[in-house]
Amino acid sequence: MPDRPFDERRKHPRYQVSLEVALSFAREMGEGGKGRRISGRGRNISGMTGDISFEGLLFKANPLHVDVSSLFEGTQSGRPTFLVDLEMKLDGKTIRAAAEIRWFKLWYTGQEPYQLEAGVFLKELDSESRKSWDEYFRKLKS
Repeated sequence: MPDRPFDERRKHPRYQVSLEVALSFAREMGEGGKGRRISGRGRNISGMTGDISFEGLLFKANPLHVDVSSLFEGTQSGRPTFLVDLEMKLDGKTIRAAAEIRWFKLWYTGQEPYQLEAGVFLKELDSESRKSWDEYFRKLKS
């Protein structure tokens, strides 16, 4: 019997890399991909990567209630999509990207802070960020 109950179908391999990441929430995607403003617009949450792939990363953070209540309260869907601006340091260079939170898990253990994990998909990187990102993955693969 396999170790995992299902086969993962991942397009890109994951690398266990711990990097600092800051997310700034922009807006929630509505039906048809049209943006709908959320009350947490502009709020920042800092955390670390759990793993990264060429197209995205696992984001881990310990936000306070004031950070998460305006962002995630009332979200009923198991697959919300929040648009975020992402910033991280990679080999001394700043990577900036427009990204989407494709899924998240939020735990509250009875006292602050919360525990947050989120799958972040990188939608758009500026040309310098893309160049640095590509170089970093070439190093990881070798």
